[in-house]
Amino acid sequence: MSRILGLDLGPNSIGWALIENKEIINSGVRIFQEGINRNTTGSEVSKNKDRRDARGARRRNSRYKMRRDLLVKILKKHNLFPVTETDYVDYFKDNDPYELRNKGLSEKLELYELGRALFHINQRRGFKSNRKTASKEDGAIFKGSGHVHGIDEAKEKMKDNKYQTLGQYLASIDINDPEQRRRSRYTLRKWYKDEFDALWLKQQKYYPEQLTDQVKKEIEEIIFYQRKLKSQKHTIGYCTFEPKKRCSPKSSPVFQYFRILEQVNRIHVTDSSRVNEQLNPQEREILINKLKEAKEVKMDTLHKILGLEDDAVINLDLDKLLGNITGFEIKQIFGKDRYASMSEDYIYYIWHTIHFSNDDDWLKKYAKEKWNLDDKQIDRLMKTTMESGPNNGYGRLSNKAMKKLIPELETSLRYDEAALNAGYHHSKINDIEIQDYLDDPPNVRNPIVQQTMFQLKKVVNTIIQEHGQPDIIRVELARELKMPKDRREQIRIENIQRQRERDAIKIRLQNEMNNIDPGRDDVIKYLLWQESNEIDPYTGDRIGFTDLYNGEYEIEHIIPYSRSLDDSYANKTLCRKDYNLKKSNKTPFEAFGHLPEYEFMVERVKKFKTNGKRNGKLTKFQLQDVDKTLSEEFFHKQLNDTAYISREASKYLKQICPKVHVIKGGATAKLRYLWGLNDILSGDIKIKTRDDHRHHAIDALVIANTTQSMMRTLSTYQKYNLDARYVKASDHRFPMPWDHFHNHAEESVNNILVSFHKRNRPRGKLHEETNYGQITDPESGKAVYVVRKQIEALTPKMITNIVNSETRQLILERLHEKGIDTSGKFKIPKDAFTEPVMHPNTGNKIKSVRVKIPTSNMIQLYKDHKLFVEPGNNHHIEIFATRDGKKRTGYVITLFEAVQRKKQGLPIINKQPREEQYPEFVMSLEINDIFLVDTKPQDVDWENPDILSLTTKLYRIQKISKQITLRHHTISLSGEADPGVLRPNPNTITGIKIKINPLGKIEMCHD
Repeated sequence: MSRILGLDLGPNSIGWALIENKEIINSGVRIFQEGINRNTTGSEVSKNKDRRDARGARRRNSRYKMRRDLLVKILKKHNLFPVTETDYVDYFKDNDPYELRNKGLSEKLELYELGRALFHINQRRGFKSNRKTASKEDGAIFKGSGHVHGIDEAKEKMKDNKYQTLGQYLASIDINDPEQRRRSRYTLRKWYKDEFDALWLKQQKYYPEQLTDQVKKEIEEIIFYQRKLKSQKHTIGYCTFEPKKRCSPKSSPVFQYFRILEQVNRIHVTDSSRVNEQLNPQEREILINKLKEAKEVKMDTLHKILGLEDDAVINLDLDKLLGNITGFEIKQIFGKDRYASMSEDYIYYIWHTIHFSNDDDWLKKYAKEKWNLDDKQIDRLMKTTMESGPNNGYGRLSNKAMKKLIPELETSLRYDEAALNAGYHHSKINDIEIQDYLDDPPNVRNPIVQQTMFQLKKVVNTIIQEHGQPDIIRVELARELKMPKDRREQIRIENIQRQRERDAIKIRLQNEMNNIDPGRDDVIKYLLWQESNEIDPYTGDRIGFTDLYNGEYEIEHIIPYSRSLDDSYANKTLCRKDYNLKKSNKTPFEAFGHLPEYEFMVERVKKFKTNGKRNGKLTKFQLQDVDKTLSEEFFHKQLNDTAYISREASKYLKQICPKVHVIKGGATAKLRYLWGLNDILSGDIKIKTRDDHRHHAIDALVIANTTQSMMRTLSTYQKYNLDARYVKASDHRFPMPWDHFHNHAEESVNNILVSFHKRNRPRGKLHEETNYGQITDPESGKAVYVVRKQIEALTPKMITNIVNSETRQLILERLHEKGIDTSGKFKIPKDAFTEPVMHPNTGNKIKSVRVKIPTSNMIQLYKDHKLFVEPGNNHHIEIFATRDGKKRTGYVITLFEAVQRKKQGLPIINKQPREEQYPEFVMSLEINDIFLVDTKPQDVDWENPDILSLTTKLYRIQKISKQITLRHHTISLSGEADPGVLRPNPNTITGIKIKINPLGKIEMCHD
């Protein structure tokens, strides 16, 4: 019998199981850090984002300084800037640049004054919209964000007050108005360019010899120079069928037509005259022509467009069909009549010009001269971004391949049939020579997937070393791995909103139900009640709130759970108890389809509140031959995951095994339940626990045994309505992979030691971003660290640590005026500093203060400069003991210090004693090190360890500080109050550090 490897791939985990001859050879779990970080809202952030942002800021600053210095040189050359440094102070201090920019539009300026205005314009420049990366006009740049005013506000005020330029508008703002600021604004580059032209035109009249057109060109090029975007051609993938050709952009007219044909050919209709058949020629022509003219066609309008019967069933489970988006955009630019007269080649030429143009100014000029577009059409052109999307807006095929496929698709062939007729065959593409081990994975441009693929390489190669190459690999990928980032973000936001909604319902139910803690079903009942407009979909009776929880109404599965194994919200609705008994184990159509009232049921379901989403419950209510539908859909979908990343994973694994099957998912959960594997970790066959890392290995066991034969058996159970439910271990109603499979699975899972990936290189954020100074405290005479804080950001503790005693007293007096008693604990009101705090001697506003920071662990960044920062994360702890071993102490080493040691060529782990009292080095501990508590090396049989006894003592290091946090190796939770935690200090921690390889085998650690 074949050796089969089952793999369950997730964003931060790999579960694996190896089976052969109806025996589980081994199974395990590998846990690693996700390929991205998450911010405070849970959104995905690249691990390199902070470093990249800082690098970008440094580059922008450097380029600005280079541009500024070059401008100063040119201004000096033409007597528009002081030549000597002694004049700089007066030049900047005595001239308000906003007033000069306003004055220069109507009056003569001195040359130095004009130079000061131009220097100021260079400092700002504004936002330059790029057609390909343009910000949405409803985004923060246009609408504003926090205290920063948006472009729309300035645009509106400039228009209403008829200001000629941005400078004129900003000069009109009262600088004493706390609600208005000249700065903290988003502005447009175009406004500065227009103002530059207006200023120059006016002042050129007074200085025709100095302010020539040539001088203007020199200065204009410096101020408004914009670096071109770096070409990303090298990141475009190669065609599936033509490996030497790059993939085509999705916005290409060729791709647009190819996609229309491919979509239409996938449509099958079931009505009174046909069963699951393609559209007839007339219907195809109607729909293709419609899609060629529109951006999209909603699926719920398809019946009307094609003239289908009302109860006709369409196979595609989509919200819409995508049309000719590119053609629609070009039509909007050129006009309907002109577009209709264009040939396909001319449309392609227009698209090609728009798509590959990187210079908007050039494109505007070209469109005006070559295409005779007016200003309105050019404005529309500049707002056109064409189609983009996942994978940078590129498809999987080249133009060459699609042009070969299109004639075949026009004959209504499916994509695979068309490819075969065109001389392409997927099985012959990218033939891979079988290797002994996996190489590094390809770059799939998805950090989450990339991390998983590298860990997959470690796990699979270690399996090959230990057990040899598998004959078959079956793999399932978690949903998160197959989705683009925007879709994952959308799901995460929806989950957060859904949780908030359910929490609010719980609070209401607690109040209405006399503080009884409402359960999950109580909340679902309430949601179903709202969804159905408080009306029973089966009887049409109005359901009162009290009726909802008095036992009269029940949650029922539209398609019976025993037949669909679908316990999701999408398969549930409310039903009166007696009607639920009548419905029994039938679908709505089977139970009531022969009665006149069935049509009223369907009409009530049509009115369900779906928040604009497709009403999937209506489809379930109307299903007739449900078992056949479920059986066919289930079988054909489960063993055919066509997601891009699934194909990449399959291609990668075929380096070492020619037979790789990627399972789509859904079957795993059903089979795990039917085989009773849930109770291995949870104790309940209905519930899968995710609190234990080993659940990934259970999934992998199911995946390894998921064959086509198994899928057909499960489909048969559904088709003939056989009872497949798991009852108890001794009474399996669904065929197990082999006898005693449940016992073997339980034994294998209980012998798993979870493997954790640990980063060996010291890397990451070396210190915190805030810079601190060091001064001598005027009150204590001691050296203290200080930082400047805005008074609005002060906390009560900071106020007591304000360096200047006079300023501190003024702040305290302001709080006393607000009625705050500062002698004990107090809070600072939000409006405490709305009215400025004025210094009595100078009359100036106190905007910020220096605050003492009581800390002793600051790092001095430079020897010759008193600039200090707080250290970042801790890297490891070094534990030393007395000679008799009775006492221990620990030295926590920051990441900054670890990196400094490495730079100096020193060992990162310093085993040299620091104190005479503690001369013996014991061990060092890092995050994700594995620790056996209360164990000595001689207690372990390293050749044949007793896993069941070791697993109870096995912990991983979760956090390093003066107190060490350990978490049991099987626990997947990470909260402070979650189970499986030990918190010893260096003096109380007892045990040994060990290693666990990617397969979960323990090894002695020689620190």
